[in-house]
Amino acid sequence: MSYAVHMLRAGRTHDRDCWHASHRLALATQLLKAGGAEAVWPEHGEDCARTPARLANTAFGWRDRVCCTCGRDSRGPQWPAWVTNEMLAEAYDLADAMQTARGGWHQAEIDRKRRERV
Repeated sequence: MSYAVHMLRAGRTHDRDCWHASHRLALATQLLKAGGAEAVWPEHGEDCARTPARLANTAFGWRDRVCCTCGRDSRGPQWPAWVTNEMLAEAYDLADAMQTARGGWHQAEIDRKRRERV
């Protein structure tokens, strides 16, 4: 399983080390959602520290530091049974191709404007 498939399967759309990957993960997630493949996150257990009732007692800036005690965050979301790793890889590849083409077009426009100024 590739890195991108692993991240998509885990429901992650942000890579803190690479903003290029973050853009592609977010776009791949949108593409999958448009096709009807949407991940469903289960609810936290009643005694979990991340339930909305318990998080309400925590200052907003500290809420992301409260650890899940029921295991929901480590298990990840549930995907429909028909979503395969190949489908996730193809969604990421399409997102990569779209972002690369968009970046190439913008760079060509920048280069064209530079040539016009000279």
